[in-house]
Amino acid sequence: MYYLYLFYKDFRIGKYKCTTDDINLIYEDVGKNMILDGFKKGYNIDKQIEKYKIFMEQLHKQKINCEKIRSSDIYLYLSSFMALYKLNNDLDETDYFFLKLR
Repeated sequence: MYYLYLFYKDFRIGKYKCTTDDINLIYEDVGKNMILDGFKKGYNIDKQIEKYKIFMEQLHKQKINCEKIRSSDIYLYLSSFMALYKLNNDLDETDYFFLKLR
């Protein structure tokens, strides 16, 4: 078991329990469906990237302002993060890391 920690602008947004430390497998679990749903709704890649970034920015502001964040929004952040990861958009190795549970 692992924890996946996600950051946005050097601020920790959330942590997620995972069974693997392979980011591509996690994308297959949570990010792939989000991208496919976006295409089904008629959003092209650029529009999807814009929507994901707007959502991530809003959640970042909520965290900074110590506002309550629903667990569903944290999971949606993970999905948005994985979608942006796969679309190769402005994410690097400092935006996430894995920690193995003992």
